[in-house]
Amino acid sequence: MSEQTDNKKTVIYRTADGKDLFFTFLPPAKKLYDKAPVYFMIPGGGWHVADQIGMFNFMHASAKKLSENGFFVASISYRLADDGYRIDEIIGDCFYGLKYLCDNADTFGVDIKKIYVTGHSAGGHLALMLSYASAGDFDVDIKDDYKIVGVAALSPLTVLYDYECKYPNLVGFDTGYLFEDSGADSPERRKSSPIDCVGANTPPTMLFAGTDDTLVYCYSSVVLYEKLKQYGLPAELVLSENGGHCFEEMKEGVKVSVTFYQVQIMTADFGIKLCNS
Repeated sequence: MSEQTDNKKTVIYRTADGKDLFFTFLPPAKKLYDKAPVYFMIPGGGWHVADQIGMFNFMHASAKKLSENGFFVASISYRLADDGYRIDEIIGDCFYGLKYLCDNADTFGVDIKKIYVTGHSAGGHLALMLSYASAGDFDVDIKDDYKIVGVAALSPLTVLYDYECKYPNLVGFDTGYLFEDSGADSPERRKSSPIDCVGANTPPTMLFAGTDDTLVYCYSSVVLYEKLKQYGLPAELVLSENGGHCFEEMKEGVKVSVTFYQVQIMTADFGIKLCNS
């Protein structure tokens, strides 16, 4: 099955438990590479929503700029917590979406050694897991010649367990619905926390957070940034002063220091730099 919407096309990348999961893609607006680098966008929404077409609208400025710079742009849906699925199954679906991309690389005309991942909120968490974790840890077998060159995570959840640190709050809501064992420090929570997946091969990371975000506090990005720097890994942290979860103004008349449009342009520029280095 496929559906054509403007220049985007949607196909089924997997059927799991009778549920069709979708892969929507946009070919490069300009052919600048023999094989196009990939901008892989993971939608967010508290793991309650996974609107891959909506992600093209949400990240429109970055998707447009990268498409015009020769990138193949794609996004996926995945199974949802509201339907009873746990975080390991959701992460597994995202790896299956990545596998679909790699398995069809020749058809799409893409370079699987130049995959750049992004996501917002829950999608930011999933983008980090795709970039930091191993597909095999989530029972997905992907040929090992692909490479994620970098990840840009917007307002991401980076810790899903009771993490001791000097900061007051990391997440403003309970995530117990994602786990079989909802204990505050379960192995399941640690396995699904990007901060515990940091290692020598972790790719360059750009983190964005709003200082007035009360859903995912900016400290969620700060603690991951600090760990990346402790490991000597390339990382950037951009804090939007006064910004909310989507980098919006939280107080009337109080401007944010970095707008959502600027976040998207920096996201696009980071991907261009990584794929041309």
